[in-house]
Amino acid sequence: MIWGSIKRPSVDIQNYSRMALNLIQQYKSVRPFHNGLAAVRSSDGWGFINASGQLIIPCTYEHVSDFDAGVAAVFRDGKCGIINSAGQLETQLIYDRCKCLAPSRWLLESNSQEKPNKEIRSFTQ
Repeated sequence: MIWGSIKRPSVDIQNYSRMALNLIQQYKSVRPFHNGLAAVRSSDGWGFINASGQLIIPCTYEHVSDFDAGVAAVFRDGKCGIINSAGQLETQLIYDRCKCLAPSRWLLESNSQEKPNKEIRSFTQ
């Protein structure tokens, strides 16, 4: 039998554990990271943090999807739209349905009686 040395993980476990505990105490819900950002829920709504635990996109949304290829769906006042990883709107919040079909391809659907609309849009980082 050959014995080897155990390599230390590249992540400082104590700091990581402290950060995780802080996040749990600070937010009502914390989702896993996707594309470098994790969705978090506070009493004000949903937003996103980076890997350092810094709030990057304020908690102002009723619901959010996870980031996929640099964009995510966000919902406010019953309407949805797409934001980029900097929190800037890629579309207006005018859609009734935003669904990720494939990386960077989204189905955006409006059920307006005056002008129902379905479109598939691609977003690049």
